[in-house]
Amino acid sequence: MSPTTNQLIRKGRKKNKKFNRKARYLKGAPQVRATVIATYVMDPRKPNSANRKVARVRLRTGATVTALIPGEGHQVKEHDTVLVCPGGQKDISAKWQVVRGVLNGGTPNIPRKKARSKFGTKRKV
Repeated sequence: MSPTTNQLIRKGRKKNKKFNRKARYLKGAPQVRATVIATYVMDPRKPNSANRKVARVRLRTGATVTALIPGEGHQVKEHDTVLVCPGGQKDISAKWQVVRGVLNGGTPNIPRKKARSKFGTKRKV
């Protein structure tokens, strides 16, 4: 049954809240800590071709998700604690991403000159 004009004037319409599954796991925080269960390599879906490094992680909020490990090379191994944020790679269905340069998601000694902040690499003088 639809509301009458008088009811709309008095109460107005309710605004539907947009449902976001990732926000539920984050509990209002921008990132969340996670423990690595396993690390492995996935190959992406049809038009793309590569070896994407991913980790299966258990978030501190209780969920178990697949997180992409960005960048060239990594030292993430089982039982490591990493920081995870929303993001990831669509062609492997990873909706989360490991934050590089924080906790055990650091970078190996790769001489990066560009986009260092994304990968947590120190500036070489």
